[in-house]
Amino acid sequence: MMQPNKTKLTIKEGHAIAADYYQSKLKPKVFCFQKNIPYHILKYWRDQYDKCASANKSSAKFLPIKLLPKQPVEATTFKPLKIIVNNNFTIEITDNIDLAMLKNVLDVCKTCG
Repeated sequence: MMQPNKTKLTIKEGHAIAADYYQSKLKPKVFCFQKNIPYHILKYWRDQYDKCASANKSSAKFLPIKLLPKQPVEATTFKPLKIIVNNNFTIEITDNIDLAMLKNVLDVCKTCG
């Protein structure tokens, strides 16, 4: 499955490895040996696949997320921000923002492609 000289996988390729692993019902090390995949590669993509699968369990198209800052931001300096992810759902920030929480949300979006 994985080409020996390829060092970086796309999200689609990584998720395919994880899906193939889950369908195989093999133990991780046996699967890696049979597919000639380093164990750490399987572990990384299995974790990414699991994060994406749990994020996709909800069928909602709009998920309200309240982000709170450590210090209030004046309304006159704040400009609303809207992020549309793959035309599937929208993240709309209309109030104060906690950048750490926003980073976590965007990490999930990045993981799921």
